[in-house]
Amino acid sequence: MIFSHIDSANRFGANDFDQLVELREKELRDELNELRTRLDENSKYIANIEAQLQPEVKKTFIELQRQKQIQIDEHLKTKPLLITAPSESLSTDQTNASAELANIATRIKEIEESTSNLNSRKDDLAKKIRTVDAIAQRALLLEKQVLKFKIDNSLDLESIELSPDDILTFEISHQKLESAKKGLIDKQILANNSEIEILAEKKDLEALIIPLQEKLDAPQREYQRHIQSLADWEKKNLILLGSETEPESMLGITGRISQLDKLPEALKAAEVSRLALTGQIFDSLCSQKQLRESLYKPVQDLIDENKLIRDEYKLQFQASLTSSSERFSSLLFDLIKRTAGKYRGEDESLEAIREVYSKYDFGDRTQVIEFCSEILRDIHDVYAGSEIGINLALKKKENLTKYTITYLDFHF
Repeated sequence: MIFSHIDSANRFGANDFDQLVELREKELRDELNELRTRLDENSKYIANIEAQLQPEVKKTFIELQRQKQIQIDEHLKTKPLLITAPSESLSTDQTNASAELANIATRIKEIEESTSNLNSRKDDLAKKIRTVDAIAQRALLLEKQVLKFKIDNSLDLESIELSPDDILTFEISHQKLESAKKGLIDKQILANNSEIEILAEKKDLEALIIPLQEKLDAPQREYQRHIQSLADWEKKNLILLGSETEPESMLGITGRISQLDKLPEALKAAEVSRLALTGQIFDSLCSQKQLRESLYKPVQDLIDENKLIRDEYKLQFQASLTSSSERFSSLLFDLIKRTAGKYRGEDESLEAIREVYSKYDFGDRTQVIEFCSEILRDIHDVYAGSEIGINLALKKKENLTKYTITYLDFHF
């Protein structure tokens, strides 16, 4: 009946009303699925941040920092006392041996510092290579999406004597990504070769130490042993301090605590993004609703013009966005427990959701967003305790955020 009142120009080649709805709503459904996917990713990101913000996580790193500081403090107590070089006259051979040992000690210290820098450099290069690989994967996904767009729209474009290539030019420079990766790998190889070379040099230098020390007398040998023990002490001290790329070192632990301190701001930004996506999903659903209204319009116009149908039969078509508290409750309590506060017990929890539902108009964008926010706040207040987020409420370790908007349904 509805399809027969739609003029042929607006049927878009469809054979019946269901097919017409499918054709007209396809882009909107694809958009909606994309937004829901992004909301799902956002939810996982928030859950990851919340997991890192649990109090015991930072406490663990603070304890590790305390223990590492104890190690450093104890190590500081073992620092060799400075002693002066022997003052007696040296033979020419002894003078030369002493000078060469001092040069060897200086060079070995430089090599150890260079090795530490090279390790940091290699860590940085490895991270950048992983970044290039991740970008390449996302680029491949984007290419598939573009190809799908071309395939999905090829017939429509053909009907207006165009091809996908006429309206869309798209290219990803995989060569540049490969070139960037090759450059990073080349630098990685150079760093590895440099490390091999300087470690070989260090081994050769260490082999010279004992023969040179044998040229010295007892006080001079004792002084050289002191110089070596001081170098060994400094080496261990550098290991304890480490760097931000070494997770078990002091700087690595301190850097991790610094990262944790920055997470609350990241969480706020992600929560703002979540509400923005919620609004965009609502907008997409509204666009779908408006499309349905336009499809039913020919019949509604006929009803409006016919007094008998309008006044006697009181027939009308209307598209609206509503959400069932019963359906939402069913979905929600498949995910969270009914064990605390107003969510304790089946009847009490359902009544609590109904009470929240009664406050909001689900045809209003702002109120839908406020509804989502209130549900999340309520769950957090009831279950969270000292935890960040709503993990304590969940039956399983999954995030429920997406469900607060995903299941708003069409009713006609």
